[in-house]
Amino acid sequence: MKRLFAVVLALAMLAAACGDDDAATDDPEAQAAIQGLREAIAESSASDPSATFQVSDTEALCMAEGLFEEFGASRIIEAQDQEFEEFMAAATPEERRQTVDLMFECVDVRTAVVSQLGAEASGVSDDSMNCLIDGLIDSDAFRDGLASQLAGDGAALGDEAIAELAIPLVFECFSQEELTNLGG
Repeated sequence: MKRLFAVVLALAMLAAACGDDDAATDDPEAQAAIQGLREAIAESSASDPSATFQVSDTEALCMAEGLFEEFGASRIIEAQDQEFEEFMAAATPEERRQTVDLMFECVDVRTAVVSQLGAEASGVSDDSMNCLIDGLIDSDAFRDGLASQLAGDGAALGDEAIAELAIPLVFECFSQEELTNLGG
């Protein structure tokens, strides 16, 4: 569960490190900011040696355009030199939640996490892992916890909270044989 949390949180932080407004804008400054954001997201993903998966250029562009739309051109352009945590701390809880939702819309988190966890959880089928990850990703409590993490509230989605969300899903998604394999 710790690895799942780390993967999802890292992606959420990577996603939030970007910014975005109206992707369809004709404003050259806004277009330059979107492209800069896309490049920063892609480079951050590619240069992180601890990353368990890479964000594609298409996913990075989706994030950049979505964040630009979410926060507006002026906020993104003004915040280009700001630290991510500082920028997200100034965002409203709704904006942070929308950032998390955008991440899950743009980036194929589930496939990457299932691949990572599936390799480590011998005896658990991909279908069962998909069920678990889908249950977490679809959970408002999980998404709200990630949004709190973006504001620097580390307690919102700690090990206990992850366990509280994941344990019922494990019993719902895993077969008796898979549960036995996990215990052994």
